[in-house]
Amino acid sequence: MSEPLQNTSSLTPAIPRLIKRRNATSDEKISRMRISLNRSQALRDAYTEDIQQFAAEDLIFLDESIFNEKTGWRQHAYSAVGEDAEIEDSINRGSTWSICAAMTLDGYLPCTGVKKGYFSAENFAEWLTDKLLPAVNALQRYPMVIILDNVAIHTQEQVHQIIEEAGHIIRYLPPYSPDFNPIELTFLVLKAWMKRNWIFLRMTFANYGDFLTYSIGASGCDRFARKQFKHAANGVYIEEEELIQFKQFLDRYEVDNTLDLPLD
Repeated sequence: MSEPLQNTSSLTPAIPRLIKRRNATSDEKISRMRISLNRSQALRDAYTEDIQQFAAEDLIFLDESIFNEKTGWRQHAYSAVGEDAEIEDSINRGSTWSICAAMTLDGYLPCTGVKKGYFSAENFAEWLTDKLLPAVNALQRYPMVIILDNVAIHTQEQVHQIIEEAGHIIRYLPPYSPDFNPIELTFLVLKAWMKRNWIFLRMTFANYGDFLTYSIGASGCDRFARKQFKHAANGVYIEEEELIQFKQFLDRYEVDNTLDLPLD
């Protein structure tokens, strides 16, 4: 199926780092994040106060992210003047794949799990025991603080038992607060890198899972979020203006091979 892509006529230079956007002119079009009405400021304040007792070096953030072959589709591309940018491809989204990753101040720990389908409670517990804890213990820092959101597979009693029996501390993010988890930035970068490269690299890999595994390392997605993570001890928070700015940069990055990610 041939599907037109939006033309991109001009691109601004790379953003060397995220810049706080305090003011905007009246003719600027400004996006806004969707914020759940169920978010509790009291719980967010309590979390921020609690997390300040720990050093940034002691924090480990983890989360899962979902992918499929449609993740690699571009919405923007270059084309000759007067012509649409088109690609012929199946519109089938293909199989669903998941990754489970853990991030420290130095980037991803060497334990990222990749699987077809979704992580069940059993899958997650196995990943904690077989992948995460060996990587955490290799850091030889005790205790580490392992921070998760409160989805069902993270809140099982078995999860508490596995982490605490290993001598580490578990903390949960306040509900509806992905902006408190810097690993979310890595997933944005990873998906942008995949959109930029899928069309050129897909025939190199036997399946989408192999491409996903390769992309995690090749994208350097975890390196970018280190900048944000350095402020972890003061309560990790991805400011709305910064996230909007970064998403706008990623839109350009997907289609312009002259742009580089602002790593380190």
